[in-house]
Amino acid sequence: DDTGAIRWTMSSAFPVFDGRGDVIAAICSNTDITERTIYQAQLEETMVQINEYSLELEVQKAQLEEANTRLEGLATTDGLTGLRNHRSFQERLEADVQRAIKDGVELSMLLMDVDKFKVFNDTYGHPEGDKVLKAVGRVLSEFSAEPITTARYGGEEFVVVLPAMD
Repeated sequence: DDTGAIRWTMSSAFPVFDGRGDVIAAICSNTDITERTIYQAQLEETMVQINEYSLELEVQKAQLEEANTRLEGLATTDGLTGLRNHRSFQERLEADVQRAIKDGVELSMLLMDVDKFKVFNDTYGHPEGDKVLKAVGRVLSEFSAEPITTARYGGEEFVVVLPAMD
């Protein structure tokens, strides 16, 4: 055209045969496909952007799932000992009791505390008391394989739930 813009065309040729089957002519057709080509390029560019957004969403989804897993751990785990916290223990105990009733099996629970912990804490300070609680948590965590539940009940109190044990 007179603007000097690039135009896209599609050309097609169709043979014309005589009575013997020989090609004696051709009919040519030229179609301006400039707009279609522009739209197709825009569509391809849009698809690339959609794919990039999709990949970005997948990364964000994975990050969100990881953050949710960490958050769930923080919500259910005692920060000092690494055992279940009191709330998580209560939920698990309720499920264990219901399962024991349904299955008709025994359920035992040990509730224990660190003797004279307050005196130890007052004498040696809270950082040393925290070390004692962490040590107790490490020992109890060795017994926390399924189906046994170990938890920090509160303060210097700990609990172990033993399903199917009398």
